[in-house]
Amino acid sequence: MLNQLIIIGAGGLGRSLMSIALSDRGNGVDWTPIGYLDSRATNLFDQNISDLILGSPFFYQPRKFQYFICGVGYPKLKRKFVESLLEKNALFIPFLPQKNVGENSIIGIVFFMVNVSIGVDCVIEDFVFIDQRTIVGHNVSIGRYSHIGFSVNIAGNVNIGEEVIIHSGANIGRGIKIGNAAEIGMGAVVLRDVPDGAIMVGNPARNIKF
Repeated sequence: MLNQLIIIGAGGLGRSLMSIALSDRGNGVDWTPIGYLDSRATNLFDQNISDLILGSPFFYQPRKFQYFICGVGYPKLKRKFVESLLEKNALFIPFLPQKNVGENSIIGIVFFMVNVSIGVDCVIEDFVFIDQRTIVGHNVSIGRYSHIGFSVNIAGNVNIGEEVIIHSGANIGRGIKIGNAAEIGMGAVVLRDVPDGAIMVGNPARNIKF
């Protein structure tokens, strides 16, 4: 039986991943995309994709020959969906349509868009998403479930925690440490360490969560 690919999340990100997966079919890829798992009403009743919604991530029972990738951007929701499926022995696979990874870098079960560049000696943990045109410098670590947006520039020796969101166009300075569940605003320039749960905006970035 041919392996089946299921996308978690039928929003914009999930649909983009589906589009790439469909275009890659037949180019040495041994699976066929068949649909989405999503529990959000706005997607369940979208006439364009309603027939492709296979169920909710919380209730779906994975089957043999089925593999999953996650197209959910918000880290806390992504974690809930993924962990619910992992409890039922779902098999997740990395999604790297254009792999540009430096030597000695360790890449987990990650989800990259095209034109992503990863430096040498990096550690990218499971269920991290990195959008197009993002550059990750040397010796960078990114924790589980983090979401890195479009055209982000991460300098070398940066340590990013779990469930972090870095929005499009942000720049992270060399040697910076970003705590768990922090959020970096669009176009922000981060020049100092970021505590857990902070919301950083501006140039230079400042914490607006008190």
